[in-house]
Amino acid sequence: MTASAAVYYGLQYRSVSTISKTTVAFCGGCAADFTTAGGTLGTNNTYVKLTSIKGYPNATGTYEQSVGIQNSDTSAHNVRLRANLQSGTSTAYNTIVFRIVDASNNVQGTAMTITGGGSFTVSGSPTTFVSLAASTTWYVRVEVTGAASNTITASTATIDLYIDVQ
Repeated sequence: MTASAAVYYGLQYRSVSTISKTTVAFCGGCAADFTTAGGTLGTNNTYVKLTSIKGYPNATGTYEQSVGIQNSDTSAHNVRLRANLQSGTSTAYNTIVFRIVDASNNVQGTAMTITGGGSFTVSGSPTTFVSLAASTTWYVRVEVTGAASNTITASTATIDLYIDVQ
């Protein structure tokens, strides 16, 4: 007589998903340069479209407060920026640099750089996470450097910015 034993087992995985109110979001009205930068807020203020970031030949223009990042929660959150370039004339730009700055204009985290030339390339996207304190507003500084050889009379780039929140 032979006996054999087979062992059977099962694994189960359960996931619970919660949809909650956005407590960290972009704000336009809190940023001094929002209108000048051509800012438009997206759904639930979770992304922003900047349609008038202008470059000038061989010069750097700075939008100190192109858009705000507002934490309306009672606790701190880690935030970072991501970019999606929509359109623009890449030969008109040397660089477009995005930095998160606090209310005193101190840079927080790493920069995200879009480089022009023959085609746009993005480096540093997403930026590093930085801790945004409760009930605090920081800003996105945009620094635009136009190409010295730019012979275009007017040049704009359209860039979507996204905020990741932990």
